[in-house]
Amino acid sequence: MNPNEKKIYESRDSFDEVDDEKGILKSILNPNVYKSFNRNGIPTHQLEFKINDVCLVLRSLPSLDIATNTRVQIVEFFEHSIKVKTLNEPTSRYICIPRISFKFRLPYGESYQLTRVQIPLRLAYAMTFNKSQSQTLDKVLIDCTGEPFAHGHAYVAFSRVRDCKNVRVFVKKDQLHEIGISGRDLELMPFITNIVYQEVIKVEVDYDGID
Repeated sequence: MNPNEKKIYESRDSFDEVDDEKGILKSILNPNVYKSFNRNGIPTHQLEFKINDVCLVLRSLPSLDIATNTRVQIVEFFEHSIKVKTLNEPTSRYICIPRISFKFRLPYGESYQLTRVQIPLRLAYAMTFNKSQSQTLDKVLIDCTGEPFAHGHAYVAFSRVRDCKNVRVFVKKDQLHEIGISGRDLELMPFITNIVYQEVIKVEVDYDGID
């Protein structure tokens, strides 16, 4: 849906704490191998972005006063950084997001640690319930075909906008039920599960032995 030309950023990956004095392991590694090394919260070896893409910042950048999961919009590309506009703040700022280092273990034994130098951004046209916390959006489409599965998820999703008119819900046919409204014919209304852990919100009052 974004017609702009894409820009590809490839990370600089290297192994740490690996006995490879003769460089044999390094010589057999190539971009296709590095693409297979991924971990949640770590940018992939190859990133593809376009101008106007909406993204999340994967790591806090104290020097730029940017917190993790800050929503930004790409405005310009540079060789080793990306200029973005912040979307979460009352007044938008324009900043350059540089490449930073990520370290993570590979599933081949504790000695295999990979250092990845990459732009700390990921596309954020869609996000999970948890990732949407603290976000303020103008409009939101909530995919409820996979219903909320933990306490507070539904509330988090539906409270991202200030006006309920800017919320739309995507559901399956079996989630639509007929309801009767006074003075009207039967209408179809979407129903989703609202998960509430009573233990989380229960308040016990113990006064003179009475709970």
